[in-house]
Amino acid sequence: MLAANRFCLVPSMGRIRTDAAEGLTSEVVRKAAQPRHSQVAQYQRQYKDTVAKAKEQAKQAADATAKTLSRGALFGALALMLGALAAFFAGKASAVNAPRSRDLADRMAARRQQAKAFLDRSWKLFG
Repeated sequence: MLAANRFCLVPSMGRIRTDAAEGLTSEVVRKAAQPRHSQVAQYQRQYKDTVAKAKEQAKQAADATAKTLSRGALFGALALMLGALAAFFAGKASAVNAPRSRDLADRMAARRQQAKAFLDRSWKLFG
C-alpha cells in the first residue's frame, strides 16, 4: 500500500491524514509543554537570582570580616608597640638602681653562706 510507505513520491490520502494527525499531535504536545517550559524558565530565573543574592551576601560578609580583622591586627600591633615602649622605659628606670640591686645580691649571698654554715653546724650536732 502506498499510504503505509512514507517515502512515496506521490502522497496518498492516507499519508495526508497521517501528516495532519502528526501535525495536530505535535501542536497539542507543544501547547501542553509550553506551561512547563515557562515554569522551568521561571525556576531558572529564580535560581539565578538566589545565587546572585547569596554571592552578594557572601561578599558583604567577607568584606565585613576583613575590615574587622584588619582593625584587630592594627590595634594588636599598636598594643605591642606600646608594651615594648613601656618595657624600654621600665628597663631604663630600673637601670638607675643597679648599685642597689648589686648590694641586695651581695646581702643575699651573705645570707646564703650564713644559712649553709648553720646547716653544717646542725648536721654536726644532730647528724
